[in-house]
Amino acid sequence: MIQPILANAAVYAIENATTEGKITVIVLLILSLFSWTIIITKFRQLMIARRMTKKFMAAYASTRDPLDIKKRGEEFDGAPAYALYERGAEEVLYHLKNNPVVMRGAVTVQSLGEGNTDHLARANTPRSALRPTKP
Repeated sequence: MIQPILANAAVYAIENATTEGKITVIVLLILSLFSWTIIITKFRQLMIARRMTKKFMAAYASTRDPLDIKKRGEEFDGAPAYALYERGAEEVLYHLKNNPVVMRGAVTVQSLGEGNTDHLARANTPRSALRPTKP
């Protein structure tokens, strides 16, 4: 019973509207379609970003070497955290290549190319360096 009343009201409004009213309704419909297109596109972008961020975070959590993802060439396009990681990894690799850190009196640990030297670094760290300092 409600549908025929609404349908009749819409037909009545269109039939009795002035030219300016009809133009206004058409412009509003076009702008509404444009707005919904943007809303749906942004929703899809957010879903892609969420999915790719979960994949990136899982890959990042699964490795001990922060540069491992970059070295393997994995990409997580659409993940904002990955874009930040990628830029940071590029910067770290640049500085490691062009500005090596020289430490005197420290044990040097060489990587075999896999980047998994964390266990060696911990084994050669003096115990006093691991204790928190008191203020």
